[in-house]
Amino acid sequence: MKIITVAVVFILFTILLTTESLAIKGDLIYNNKESGLSVVLNDDVNDIQKRQNARRRARQRRARQRRQQINNLQANINNLQSQLSNLQSAVLSRFASVSQSMGR
Repeated sequence: MKIITVAVVFILFTILLTTESLAIKGDLIYNNKESGLSVVLNDDVNDIQKRQNARRRARQRRARQRRQQINNLQANINNLQSQLSNLQSAVLSRFASVSQSMGR
């Protein structure tokens, strides 16, 4: 009788261990990680290229803005230099006229 009960308990114990509902929860976590990876791996190639192109466009836009700022600064410097030369010639002509009037 003891052998039969031990056998029945052993059979029930093995059935209990092999059922899916009582599987180790680590397997469920592993399956979730796999499903998350599949989403990343199945990412659309066009989306990846669009993101890369957007980065490239942003980089080009920044470079273009820098070039425009540099060109604007150079134009401003040239304008200031011409204004300074005009002012210098005006001041020198006034000094010359003042010195001529004082010399008479």
